[in-house]
Amino acid sequence: MDLIEYFYGITKVDVSDETALLPRYNLFSMYAKNHHTFDMKHMIFIASVYGQYKFCLFAGAEMPGVYYFDTAEGEKRIFHKFCDTFTEFLNLVVTDGA
Repeated sequence: MDLIEYFYGITKVDVSDETALLPRYNLFSMYAKNHHTFDMKHMIFIASVYGQYKFCLFAGAEMPGVYYFDTAEGEKRIFHKFCDTFTEFLNLVVTDGA
């Protein structure tokens, strides 16, 4: 089982300021970094698993649910369904007891 490295937060950054994009832990910088590569009209990145896997929440009718994207697959951009809802995703998150 892989460990979630971090969840993306909602800290607002100025996307026109390249230095403001350095905090990689927020939704706004993930959008600014990826909106040219992905159709992000119905999706947001929600979590990262040690940098290789990114979990995404899709809200569109075509593919609703939580998916993961394996960045090791490079340009293929293949999304794999993980669960049907964000609530189900949160229920699957196990803490280390800390």
